[in-house]
Amino acid sequence: MAGERYAWSVALTLSVEGEPPEHPGPGRFADRSSPKAGPLFKVATDIIAASPDTFPIRHGVGIVVTSPGSLPTRVGFGPVDAMIEVLVDAGILADLLLVGSERCLIDPTSKGYSITLEPGPPVDFTPEQVEQFMAEVAEHLAAEGIEVIELPDEETNDST
Repeated sequence: MAGERYAWSVALTLSVEGEPPEHPGPGRFADRSSPKAGPLFKVATDIIAASPDTFPIRHGVGIVVTSPGSLPTRVGFGPVDAMIEVLVDAGILADLLLVGSERCLIDPTSKGYSITLEPGPPVDFTPEQVEQFMAEVAEHLAAEGIEVIELPDEETNDST
C-alpha cells in the first residue's frame, strides 16, 4: 500500500576485511568503484543475494561502525559517509537520508571493520530536506556533466 510504513526489529551487521571505502574526489559520491569500496560492495551484494526481498531497506536506520582505529575523513564528508553511499549503491539502503544517527567505535582488536544498521524510527522528510537533497543531487550530476531537466507537475500542467 502506498505510503505504508513498516518497522523491522533486527540489526544487520556487515563485517568487512580491509579498509573502509574513500570518496573518489572532491564533490563526488562514493560507489562500488571508489577506492577501497570493493570489499564492502561485495559483502553487501552477497547479503542481498541471500535475501533479495528484504532489500533495499526503506526505513530509518542508525549506523554503528566499529574499526581498529579512527576513520579517515575528507573535507566536506563525515567519517561514515562513503560507507553509507556504497550501501545505497549496492542496494542495502534505498536512500542516503534514511540514516538518522551515526556512531563510530574503536576496537583495536578487530580485523577490518563492521557496519551495523540498527532499526530507527520512521523518517519523515520535510519539504526543505527533500529540496536540499534534490539540489545536492543536481549539483553532483552537473559536476559530472549531466544536465537535469525539471518537468512540470502533472497537477499544474494544463492541457487545454
